Amino acid sequence: MLLRIVTWNCATALHNKYEQLLALKPNIAIVPECAEPDVLRRLAPGFAFSDCEWGGTNPDKGLGVFSFGDLRLRLHQSWDRSFHILLPIEVRGPELSVNLLAVWAFNHRTPAEVTPNPETTQAAISHYMPFLQAAPAVVAGDFNASVRWDSDGHSASFASLNITLAALGLTSAYHTKLGHEFDREPDPTLLWQWNEEKPYHIDYVYVPRAWMPCVRSVSVGAPADWVRPKISDHVPVVVECDLPNRLVLDSLTGFSADALPFTVRT
Repeated sequence: MLLRIVTWNCATALHNKYEQLLALKPNIAIVPECAEPDVLRRLAPGFAFSDCEWGGTNPDKGLGVFSFGDLRLRLHQSWDRSFHILLPIEVRGPELSVNLLAVWAFNHRTPAEVTPNPETTQAAISHYMPFLQAAPAVVAGDFNASVRWDSDGHSASFASLNITLAALGLTSAYHTKLGHEFDREPDPTLLWQWNEEKPYHIDYVYVPRAWMPCVRSVSVGAPADWVRPKISDHVPVVVECDLPNRLVLDSLTGFSADALPFTVRT
């Protein structure tokens, strides 16, 4: 199956921008800073998605995950409010069984009284480790982190987080497919404060390393198409995978998709 994963921080007001997201033709979209589903259904009735999971304390600005086509989503029972801006989601379809950890991380940048959040993304990854080990996993979203900031004295090491994800068999599709080093990315995903002189690459899609031969393309949106028109100060990252049938996919990842139904939440 052809799987297109999109992560894009929409900088709020997705109801005015959803057509740009749909134009990317995602099967799965991870969208930080979007409103909750009921708000979107009211303000953007044309935004047709198959399924959605959402987390946050502000109904107008949270973390949304949307599926399209025959993919269905379910929040995993390991979800913990302490880590509410990271969502463990089971993604299931006729040809796909994946555990997705959607990320909107702050890393000390937002006070706890504004929104509860883990001290570090590393802490959240440690909490969700069993979830990520239970099935082929994808970790994607706005990490708000770069090795450029590893020495700032405020953020946990992104290099260490990358090592942790690598130990889980995961790799950044952008860096692996295009051969770029961390902090030497020619394609920024954030133009901070809409300023093209402040470019950062802080949005990532980690996929199983075993998938990399199946990754057809990785692309990053152009600032001219997203930032200059004031759509968002972030641009999307799009990973397109041409995944084989389930039997071959199982052999690549070492999991049996047929043994991965939705969990039962209590």
